[in-house]
Amino acid sequence: MGADSAERISGLKRAADQASRRAYQDPKAQEEARAALDEANRLAPDDPEILLAMGQLLYRDACRQRSRQLELPPGDEAHKAKFEFVRLHRECLIRLKRAFELGLDGYSDIPRIVTSNHFHLDDVDRAIGQMMIEQVLADEPGGRACRHYQRAVFMLNFDRDRTGAAEELEKALAIERHPRPLVMRGNLSSRVGDFEEALRDFDEAVTLAPADPVALSARARGRMRMDDAAGAAEDFAKAFAIEPPETYEPWVELAEASSRAGALEQAIAAYGRALEFGGNCVVSLRRALAREKAGDITGALQDLDLAAAAPGLKDQVAKARQRLAAG
Repeated sequence: MGADSAERISGLKRAADQASRRAYQDPKAQEEARAALDEANRLAPDDPEILLAMGQLLYRDACRQRSRQLELPPGDEAHKAKFEFVRLHRECLIRLKRAFELGLDGYSDIPRIVTSNHFHLDDVDRAIGQMMIEQVLADEPGGRACRHYQRAVFMLNFDRDRTGAAEELEKALAIERHPRPLVMRGNLSSRVGDFEEALRDFDEAVTLAPADPVALSARARGRMRMDDAAGAAEDFAKAFAIEPPETYEPWVELAEASSRAGALEQAIAAYGRALEFGGNCVVSLRRALAREKAGDITGALQDLDLAAAAPGLKDQVAKARQRLAAG
């Protein structure tokens, strides 16, 4: 591959990534991302990063079709939507399987996509996903560790088998200390209330991969459970600087941690990002309260007007307005 082609492919990847990030607000950007990836794939058909990105776009399309199917009344249109959902899901798996075969990191985001609850997979699709993982990972130590990790993902997501998942994670970590199984084991510990043990796993994950947004975000949540709001806000901020979230919930987590730590400016900014990504009236109310603490009365009142659209927040909005009126 010549230098010009390599530069062209790199540019297409960047364009696709930027368009994909805009797709939540601008549906046309999804098509821009698809066009850039199709062109990049034509130039480099065996690039695992491109195949992963194509799989991620198909994943989004499948989720949209699934949502559409659930909204439609029983009949031909719902049946067509289900057929299209299954087709997109299978196309997604094909891209991801090929990406694995070409050497994509076995600890990548693929298990989350393959096992996502958004898919509501039936037994056949689950078997396809698990067979894909079992077949394409190599037999070297790292590959065996990945297999144990991803089996744990399946056990937890599909069978709700925490014991089996924990056993697979121990096997993976006995072969290779890697951030992903450490984060997952930490999450399992958190679920049973062992927050100190969880934080030890999160700390080790961050030590192994200090620029890994998944490990940083996991530790941030662990620190919040241990009442370390300042540490949580710091970890969330680092993670989001590396990989900005494309949904509103993580921004709310950063905002809550920042607010508890007294970093009101950062909290207000994070609530703003949450609203950009579809945050609801509750987010508007929380930003209003943060602005009230910061002394921004005008901004607080504007947010309260937005929050008042939710009938369930009527009393809270009224009390906040009374406090602001009282000075």
